[in-house]
Amino acid sequence: MHLINEVLETIIQLSYTNWFIADASNGYWAIRIQTGDEHKDGIVTLHGLYFYLRMGQGLKGAVYTYFQFTDLMFGSLPKTTTIPSFPSLIGTHKDSSFSPFMDDHIGGFQDFDSQFTFLHEKYFPRVAFGPVYLSGPKTKAFCTSLDLVGFTESAEGL
Repeated sequence: MHLINEVLETIIQLSYTNWFIADASNGYWAIRIQTGDEHKDGIVTLHGLYFYLRMGQGLKGAVYTYFQFTDLMFGSLPKTTTIPSFPSLIGTHKDSSFSPFMDDHIGGFQDFDSQFTFLHEKYFPRVAFGPVYLSGPKTKAFCTSLDLVGFTESAEGL
């Protein structure tokens, strides 16, 4: 699981001057309920019994399951017969830092070019692989400051 201190570590790196934050618009609903378990999330209405086919945020175990999904998307991907291996995006790297927190994805970068390269070559291909759909109004890139969990980070500091 990705804790708030990991997110704060990402945003308070002293050398970062560019940030991005993305919000998964489908979040928990991206994960299909295991076939055969739909009855566990059924609801009774006047018109009959209905079952959700996708995981809602309030389900027991949903947070843990979503974190597993996030780790599959952004963690290390092993080599297969058709694709090479990919290192984890999560954590601090040479010129950047990336941390998922719930359905938000936060990144800090030393400059515009390092953020552009990360988003183009690493982040967006993983988002497409997921697939995860991002909320346009809640996704911000190439920002010189970042507002998150009651803190504002900029080149001047937290």
